[in-house]
Amino acid sequence: MDSWGHSSHHSSSGFTLLEILLAVAIVGVVIGIGIPVYGTFKVRNDLNLASVAVAQNMRRAAVLARGSSGDSDWGLAVVDGTITVFRGDSFALRNIEEDEVTPLPGNVSASGMTEVVFSKGTGLPESIGEVVLALPDGEVEEVSLNEKGLVTY
Repeated sequence: MDSWGHSSHHSSSGFTLLEILLAVAIVGVVIGIGIPVYGTFKVRNDLNLASVAVAQNMRRAAVLARGSSGDSDWGLAVVDGTITVFRGDSFALRNIEEDEVTPLPGNVSASGMTEVVFSKGTGLPESIGEVVLALPDGEVEEVSLNEKGLVTY
C-alpha cells in the first residue's frame, strides 16, 4: 500500500495498442492466405460438380431409353454451357419441349463426345467415348461411357 491507502498493485483492463495491431496483422495474414485457397477450392469443386452432373444426366438418358419413355431414343448433349437430356434420334432432331436442361458452371468447358444417343428398349449407347470437362487453368476431368452403357468418372 502507498501512503494514501491505495494498493500499489495496478490491474490493467483492456488491450494495449501493440496487442491490437498484432491481432489485426494475424487476421490479415489468415484472410490473405484464405481467399486464394477458397478460390482454388471453389473452381475445382465446380469441375467436380460438372462431372457428377454429366454422369447423372447420362445415366438418366439411358434409363429413359431403356424404359422406352415416349417410345423413343433418348440422348444427352453437352453444348453451349448446358447439359441437355433430350428425346429423339439426335440433338438436332429432338423434341425440344421435353428437354431437361442443366447448366454447366461458367468456368467449365466441354469437348470430346458431346452428344450420345441411347437406343429405345435397350438403353445401350449408339456411340462410346469420353466427355472431357476442363477448367481454364488446364485441369481436366473425363466422364467415360462404354459399349454396355457404364458411366464412369
